Amino acid sequence: MKNGKSYTATAYMRADTAQEVVIQLRLAGPPYTAYGLASKTLGTGWTKVTLTADAPVTSADVQAGLFVIPKVPGNIWLDSVTVTEGAATANTITRTGQSIGKTYFGLHNHRDVRWPDLGGAQGADRMWDGEGVQLRDIFPTSDLTKANWTAFDARIALAKQNGADLIMTLGGNMPSWASSDPTGQEVSCSLYTTKHDINGNPIRGTGVGEGAPPKDRTVWQNMVKAVVKRANGAIKYWEIWNEPYVCAMFNQRRPTDYTKYLVTLASDAYSIIKTNSSLTVLSPTLYTYKLDFVDEYLSQGGGSYADIIAIHAYDEYLDQLLVGAGGNGAANAPELLFVKEHGVNNLKNILARYNLTSKAIWNTESGYLASSNVDGTSNDTKGAPYVARHLLLASIAGLDRSYYYAWDQGGTSVTLGRETTSGNGVYVKTDAGTAYQSMAKWLTGTKIVSVSTSDVAGQPWVVKLSRTATGTTEYIVWNPMGTSVSYTPVAGMSYSSSLLGSKTALPAGTAVSVNGWPQLLTSY
Repeated sequence: MKNGKSYTATAYMRADTAQEVVIQLRLAGPPYTAYGLASKTLGTGWTKVTLTADAPVTSADVQAGLFVIPKVPGNIWLDSVTVTEGAATANTITRTGQSIGKTYFGLHNHRDVRWPDLGGAQGADRMWDGEGVQLRDIFPTSDLTKANWTAFDARIALAKQNGADLIMTLGGNMPSWASSDPTGQEVSCSLYTTKHDINGNPIRGTGVGEGAPPKDRTVWQNMVKAVVKRANGAIKYWEIWNEPYVCAMFNQRRPTDYTKYLVTLASDAYSIIKTNSSLTVLSPTLYTYKLDFVDEYLSQGGGSYADIIAIHAYDEYLDQLLVGAGGNGAANAPELLFVKEHGVNNLKNILARYNLTSKAIWNTESGYLASSNVDGTSNDTKGAPYVARHLLLASIAGLDRSYYYAWDQGGTSVTLGRETTSGNGVYVKTDAGTAYQSMAKWLTGTKIVSVSTSDVAGQPWVVKLSRTATGTTEYIVWNPMGTSVSYTPVAGMSYSSSLLGSKTALPAGTAVSVNGWPQLLTSY
């Protein structure tokens, strides 16, 4: 596949018996990025399958393959398979012209009962993984009249006090009594947790069947009705399910089609929530590296029960490890995810197949969950530029919100706040948190005018901004590869601000050194 070009793959297929398959045009090696994908249920007659794919933007060609992946063993026949190269698609990779408001900048807060200390930068809050506000916390028993609303009510009040809107995620942390896998027998359906260690880190394996679908629709409907009624309009955004693609019950075919059942659950919740027309429904969270699940869910009609498409966009290129040595780390991982590898563009190709391109896409969870040093220890400072670039690039790629995970994740994750003393529950801002705050300040109230994504060594990436209130022009510059390069600012740019808060005067015509840490260049 050649730099930035579009491709169309076509195959005629049939099966000896009814069979579901996924067809991918994907990277031949790790991380096996699917540039294009289609899922089909085959019969004994010939079916034409077509998919579109956009090649990554790289200085060299990439080796790709057309893969046919059956869901269960069986005989599949193929004929007249073609892959045709089209024009370059570079003009569709980045988005310009959009205005960025405060609500773009979302966050997760697990344990800290105070509002995150980010200088008012946070405009949106996703309640997922917040202690006391999940369905399993609210409904500890099957008697819904004995619900525990204490933390739920407090979270709503805190968000209102700080001028932020809320997303309530309904499914994914089910009470065990309501789960179709109450003893935790299904693969990867018990990942979510009910306990934390002294440092606030989740203890894996303490959740039992919480990621599995509910045991029946009536239980689901009654819980949804109860939380919507309790919120009484104070929560505007409602997300159907968190990461259903993780649980094997949803993403593996079996006699009960749980992907189809998820569409039914979404339909139930949508009907309940939309009795208040001012409320907005988000799809179950979809994943840029699990496009087969995206296609399967939408093929069942899931897009009809969502006003907004919710995705999660974690950095698989780093394997969530912020190092290049000793693993498959990549210095320019955020750029690969959002721009070069078309992470969002590939998703949009699938949305277009189901006429869903008019719906906004929100990144309701992303971050860097593993260690940021080779030795396995944390380094929030090393993670700071990645956090900032992740926020910026998600908007450029066409996402309308970005929720970082998390303010108080703890452990070796790149976190925006850390406890002053282990276990005391008092969190202070890290350099990663300062970087988040700075990027939010730089972008809020601006419009992205243009984006330069050079692939030439020694040339930084440049984003041109127009500030709405003043009409001034500003620039954000950085080198995705992290090394220092020389850059001469546009005439009139007299100051450079760093992510950590310093501001330096720039003599006219003088080149500046640019590395992996974004800088804001201004005239004031």
